[in-house]
Amino acid sequence: MDFNRIVDKLESTDWSLIMNMEDANEAADNFNTILEMAINENTSYVVPKRSDRVIKPWITPGLMRCQKHRDNLHLEARRNPDNTFIQITYKRYRNFLYALQRKLKTEYENNQIQQNKDNPKKLWKTLKNICNLTRNTTEANELLSVDKDPDSSLNACNEYFTRVGRELADDTLRRLNTQEDLLAAEYKPRVLCKDSLFLQPTDPYEVGTLIDQLKKRYCTGYRQLHPKVD
Repeated sequence: MDFNRIVDKLESTDWSLIMNMEDANEAADNFNTILEMAINENTSYVVPKRSDRVIKPWITPGLMRCQKHRDNLHLEARRNPDNTFIQITYKRYRNFLYALQRKLKTEYENNQIQQNKDNPKKLWKTLKNICNLTRNTTEANELLSVDKDPDSSLNACNEYFTRVGRELADDTLRRLNTQEDLLAAEYKPRVLCKDSLFLQPTDPYEVGTLIDQLKKRYCTGYRQLHPKVD
């Protein structure tokens, strides 16, 4: 919107016709029409680039510039994989930006919770947005038509999900030509991921390892059983 051109347009308009009108409603309608025409004639609409759009409310213009700079450093690092200085510069800036984004997001979410803490409806809406629970759910009507009637279809779905895990596990053991306890004993995570949770399957190897780690001089548990075996 070009405000200077709008002002020039309004200053060059002959307002005598409106000022001489006896009907106030008609004069107001004509005034609004002239004003809207001046605004529309001096307004241009530009579709912003995808990279310039603010996707999240906590993303500031400064943060968007940092993201563009990170992307440029990433391209430079890919072009020069053997340049140690460029690689270190990119990784440090990437880690810095990641920490900054998490900080801004956490601060924004905390502010939203504090602002809406006295309004249960808005607070629940805020929590759903934070936990990403606002997705539209679709009805699973197709699952009800797997078999001849809904009850049989649900039983078929339940049967599938109860056996699919065991079938995948058995297929993995066959492909690797090993046993479950041996495969579990060989598992050693190289990198601990802070944003995920993995529970190893309980097997005789794990139970034996835990028993060996018990202190034989003390009794543990509710029944005070001694772990030492004679």
